[in-house]
Amino acid sequence: MKVLALYAFLFLTVHMRRVQCSFIANIAHDNCQLMCQNVSSKECPYLLKVPRAETMDACPLLLELSHRSDVDQLEVQIDRFEKKIQSNIQVGLEREEWVETLLEKHEEFEAHMRGVQDSAHKTAVRLQRRNEELEEQKIDFMSEIGRLREKVEKFGRQGCTLDGDEYDYSELLHKSLLFYEAQRSGALPSNNRIAWRGDSALYDSGVKGEDLSGGYYDAGDFLKLGLPAAYASTVLAWGFIEFRDAYEVAGEANYMLDCLRWFTDYFIKCHTSDNELYVHVGLVDADHSYWGRPEDMTMARPAFMVNETHPGSDCVGETAAAMAAASIAFKEHDNDYAELLLDEARSLFHFADTYRGIYSDSVPEAGKVYKSNGYKDELTWAACWLYYATENDEYLEYALRMNSELSRGRPYSFAWNNVLAGVRLLLYRFTGEKVFSQQTKSFMNNWLPGGSIPYTPEGLVFRHEWGSLRYSSSTAFIALVASAYGIRTIPYQSWAKEQIGYILGDTGKSYVVGYGDDPPQRPHHRASSCPLPPQKCGWGIHGYASPDPNPHVLYGAMVGGPDKLDQFADSRSDYMHNEVALDFNAGFQSAIAGLKHFQLNT
Repeated sequence: MKVLALYAFLFLTVHMRRVQCSFIANIAHDNCQLMCQNVSSKECPYLLKVPRAETMDACPLLLELSHRSDVDQLEVQIDRFEKKIQSNIQVGLEREEWVETLLEKHEEFEAHMRGVQDSAHKTAVRLQRRNEELEEQKIDFMSEIGRLREKVEKFGRQGCTLDGDEYDYSELLHKSLLFYEAQRSGALPSNNRIAWRGDSALYDSGVKGEDLSGGYYDAGDFLKLGLPAAYASTVLAWGFIEFRDAYEVAGEANYMLDCLRWFTDYFIKCHTSDNELYVHVGLVDADHSYWGRPEDMTMARPAFMVNETHPGSDCVGETAAAMAAASIAFKEHDNDYAELLLDEARSLFHFADTYRGIYSDSVPEAGKVYKSNGYKDELTWAACWLYYATENDEYLEYALRMNSELSRGRPYSFAWNNVLAGVRLLLYRFTGEKVFSQQTKSFMNNWLPGGSIPYTPEGLVFRHEWGSLRYSSSTAFIALVASAYGIRTIPYQSWAKEQIGYILGDTGKSYVVGYGDDPPQRPHHRASSCPLPPQKCGWGIHGYASPDPNPHVLYGAMVGGPDKLDQFADSRSDYMHNEVALDFNAGFQSAIAGLKHFQLNT
């Protein structure tokens, strides 16, 4: 462009010179005529040889001829210069096109080099990550060898196996599903497998008479509680999604889907409009004052909801997660039902996100038993499961944005009141970003030996006195899912197997009713403690105060667990250590499924 501008300037300069020369010639000619009119021919140097009579004619003619000769020569030069300029302009245009072509090639080369550099950087990052993984695996192998040597020294002479496969995981899946069937409320199905249970709470209803029958009783009582039930449903579905082969080999896949459907059918009933969800059925004090069969209940059982003016984003968000997770579980089996669950999940998520608040603030009755302290983890959890079910990037973007607002520290546990450990593990599954695997490792490092959480003398990681096994089993499940996602595969599997082994009887005592050596016989559980009708049941010797084992075996129920010194009293009155609950068995059963899965795929 600069070359063109220069040539244009030269062209204009020459052109102006030409005009100026013509103008000067005209002026000279006119002046000569004027002089010839006022002076004699003798005084005119140009007309000395011209007769006077011809002066007026000859003078302008000669001047014009003389002027034209100079001008013609100048025009010839100008024409030549113009042609040269035009030629140079053409050359300049060609050179400019050539330069532009070179610039384009240069930009293409730079773009190519940037791509090469990016590819090289990504390759270097992958190699570094792989080296780190290999180094971790080396450490893990050495740690595993150390553990195996310790087990050889401790159990070798007693004939114990080293891999923990002395436990029948298929039987445990079967029995844990029986526990959930024993917790059913409402009209029982024709394939009911719990002979000592019958229809109950058929008239549970909402404030406008909505049918709220069905669902599960929470624990050893007869309350129906939304938050822990939704958490249990989500964790059970997650274990089924990740370790489905375990259920199929055990012959329990259809029973597992029935278990999930009993949850989700009830949640659909509770979702009475777009921005309404019933989250609690029963009065805590009245329920806990009653010891007897659920089939014989006569006390009032009011229902409590959250809505636009009394929000409950934690419970609603957890229910949305449960619906989305269940939709994945049902997709291959019943796609129409899966789509229905997904529609419910979307609606619930929108409700939870739009009208924010803590459910136990809106429903104080719920706070008497399961008081919540936040809802952002449940909203993020729900978005994760909706992304898992739909692959809609909007849900993933929401989850990543919400996760950035959550604490970056290690969560207390993975349980009904905090699902952050699960959120981070799912985000790692979706994105592969190292930050989420590091956060999972940080959480697990706190639970493994050497972390800040203490162990009992017999090897149970001990997080809390109330329901100690709930925490160890749910964390064992997180460890197994992390292992399935490629995070510290060997140590996490080994640690989970040890913790579940403690529950199943590694110490000589089982904490699962109806399974293994010396299992609990008197769990804090009303229904199983009551004899068959017509014998009455209550707080006396035919029920709560009976010194005998419960008349009915609550197969598969994992009790709360021992204290920090491994002490456990099989007492019906000790609800802190000997009660059962929906959320207790959720992590436990999904961990069993994980162990069965790795047993099948080793």
